[in-house]
Amino acid sequence: MFTQCPGRDKGLKVRYIKCPSCSEEIEFFSDEAKRKCPKCKKDVVYTENDSCIYWCKMAKDCLMRF
Repeated sequence: MFTQCPGRDKGLKVRYIKCPSCSEEIEFFSDEAKRKCPKCKKDVVYTENDSCIYWCKMAKDCLMRF
């Protein structure tokens, strides 16, 4: 049994999306769901598969704890 997420900080992937307000390209890591746009300063939410359930190979083990 583990006490913290075993998949955290392992194999992080980088993705780039455009800010919906100003079109600035924003770098997101796979463990992030929200960033502040460096250009317009608005919060940008990445909604496509932002849950670790979709990308973490340890998700099944984590979910079994609950």
